[in-house]
Amino acid sequence: MIILLLFLFIINSNCYTNFQWKTINKLCSKDSFKERNSLNLKIYMDHEFYVYQQTNIFLKEKNIELSKNQKEELIDYAFQGLWVAIVKFDGTSNFYSFSSMYISFYLFKGFTDVTPMKLLPHSYRVNKKWREKNKELYKKSMKSIHYVSDNFCNNNNDDSCLKIDKDELQEKLQFLSLVDQRIFFYKYDAFDFRFIRSNKHVGELMCLSEEYVRRRVQIIIEQLKII
Repeated sequence: MIILLLFLFIINSNCYTNFQWKTINKLCSKDSFKERNSLNLKIYMDHEFYVYQQTNIFLKEKNIELSKNQKEELIDYAFQGLWVAIVKFDGTSNFYSFSSMYISFYLFKGFTDVTPMKLLPHSYRVNKKWREKNKELYKKSMKSIHYVSDNFCNNNNDDSCLKIDKDELQEKLQFLSLVDQRIFFYKYDAFDFRFIRSNKHVGELMCLSEEYVRRRVQIIIEQLKII
């Protein structure tokens, strides 16, 4: 095992070979693998370029302009997403497809945190008497604005859509099984909850039947409504 690990660690930091990924996947699928933390750290350190790449794609696709400091803060969130993905990765899927979902999720969260939109005029925000008189309004108005989707619908494409801000959704998703979380992120865009893959496509990615995915999606939607 030590020899195998040494082999894994002597690799180009920007590109793992297919054989190396197969070996990594096999190791990650074993609960008995005692050196998982070391492997996680190695993957994390070797994918700095990937985090910057995903952040730039995110900003370009969403047509977002940030200051230098804001972008640096956003990249920190992307690194959080990468680490969470690495820890949760069980070797049963493509690492980059799997990790990109978590990175995208954390990029959106970071975007809402680093770019707060203030609803109150500056004159109100600096007026102490006004703030004391209107505490609730001030508190609500000074929170970051979270995007709420009108497009996160059930599998039947009807008008039954969920309107959930990102923080609330993140909390709700933690109550789902890892399999259901993966189905969710394969089917819906992590930025605005748009439908991005059919049940058939999700099934192909996860080696599941289309009918099973369809049933799980319906159950997931109902669970998110009541949690």
